[in-house]
Amino acid sequence: MKRVLCINPPPGNIIGKLSRDGRCQSEEGTWTETFPPTTLTSIAGHIRSRGHKIGLIDCIGSNISWGLLKRKIQEFKPDTVIINTVTPTIKEDLNVARITKEVSRSIITAVYGTMPTAMPRELKKWCPELDFCIRGDPETPALNIVENKEVTQDIWVEEELDKLGIPAYELLPRYRFPLNDKRWTFLIDGKGCPYRCVYCVEPIISKRKARYKSIPRVIEEIEYIVDRHHYPYFMFWDELFTLNIERSKEICRRIIAKKLNKRCQWMITTRVDKADEELFILMKKAGCWMVVFGVESGNQKVLDAVKKDITLEQSRRAVNLAYRCGLKTVGHFIMGLPGSSRETDADTINFALSLPLHYAQFYCCTAFPGSELYDLALKEGYLSVNSWEYVEQGTANIGYPHYSASDIQQMRRLAYHKFYWRPAFFKMFVGCLSLMALIKLIPRGLRFIKWMKK
Repeated sequence: MKRVLCINPPPGNIIGKLSRDGRCQSEEGTWTETFPPTTLTSIAGHIRSRGHKIGLIDCIGSNISWGLLKRKIQEFKPDTVIINTVTPTIKEDLNVARITKEVSRSIITAVYGTMPTAMPRELKKWCPELDFCIRGDPETPALNIVENKEVTQDIWVEEELDKLGIPAYELLPRYRFPLNDKRWTFLIDGKGCPYRCVYCVEPIISKRKARYKSIPRVIEEIEYIVDRHHYPYFMFWDELFTLNIERSKEICRRIIAKKLNKRCQWMITTRVDKADEELFILMKKAGCWMVVFGVESGNQKVLDAVKKDITLEQSRRAVNLAYRCGLKTVGHFIMGLPGSSRETDADTINFALSLPLHYAQFYCCTAFPGSELYDLALKEGYLSVNSWEYVEQGTANIGYPHYSASDIQQMRRLAYHKFYWRPAFFKMFVGCLSLMALIKLIPRGLRFIKWMKK
């Protein structure tokens, strides 16, 4: 039996608290809270299921400093340390490997995430104390490292997700959902995405393969988090919950049959071309209350340029359909995509305002290493920053000859102002919450206002 410590590093000095999970690399201000590092719990659960001693330190969720982290490593006495990383804090994340080797040179250190997947050689140069860069899905490679088995240098794609241990959800601190302050978590239903969006790192991580757990396994995990660990809210943490519409309907039917819908509420993310009225009705009955759509742009030429493979009409139909079925709707939009201009991003703002969206997020187009966009930005000289700290979705890190990074940043601020400073939004938001809930959410609202003016 080995002693294994899974670590989500402390906040960065520049960007502060950050959600770290796969391609989700967003600042705390995006939703006024960070999201739980669920992949870290999946690694921990898988290694634990093979009989090893597991510890998990979430420095973001538990407000653990670098000094305290080192003491906790000393106290746990690990044989192996697995480190979560994201692009904007990568240089600081690697400090975990350094302080681990200060505790004992014999401890094996490994990192996972999009940067280790895309740039393993560079990370090993930056940090000689790093023993392994896990590329792709991390659970099986992490276990192989712990058990001294051969670790592939290629990108690992986990084909049979039911073989993974149940994630150790209970090892995380209690995260609160921003819109209602209820305890919540992510539930890993599947991995990967078959689509080819140029701005996304998922194609390199998953090799464009979407894989899902069996329906019985999904229901088992829902029961595990709802009944055993008392999470009243969760989000299906995969790229496309509705990719296989019939599969999604059957999950809903089983949730209803087991009356889990009486004990929890849940959310999904999906594409606008995977909307189905019968499914949305079933989802609502099964306890789903919110659907997040990747709308991205309100200009068809821009959508075509970034290989999104959707139409504006599909976006309008999907959002309207979810709204009519009684689901809360969220739209994600990206300012400054290739092919964009002030005029096309103005189209995006106007399109967002025309949809029955309850909430919207407006991100800056970000060239993450591993994405097709990153290669394009390097080739064409679009990168406007020279520090990894600014390679994140709230900061414009690329610009074009006709549309600068500062212009993109300005359009993002304008989008937030136009969407959220509307009487219609305030009426909807206030009408959804009790007086006590509104009072509790005031501090978060102030943080969000500060963030969106960035």
